[in-house]
Amino acid sequence: MNQVKTYTREELYELVWSKPMIKLAKEFGLSDKGLSKKCKKHKIPVPPVGYWVKLQNGKRVIKAKLRKSTDLALESIEFYPQHLSVKSR
Repeated sequence: MNQVKTYTREELYELVWSKPMIKLAKEFGLSDKGLSKKCKKHKIPVPPVGYWVKLQNGKRVIKAKLRKSTDLALESIEFYPQHLSVKSR
């Protein structure tokens, strides 16, 4: 049985900036839009449109910084197995 995966904001931030949202979202059983909404809710910046193409072609790209959050409810993000919904604490 698949278990719930819990990430901190920092961990999810690093994942989001390590590969395209569409690929990462599939790993979580979400659409890229669903993962984007999750990031927005937890105040995690995501790469802008065209970021990965620019990076691939050697263009200069800027990685947005993760700002500190004082809301402890945003610090932990839970991803449930694909057959269940995604929740956050």
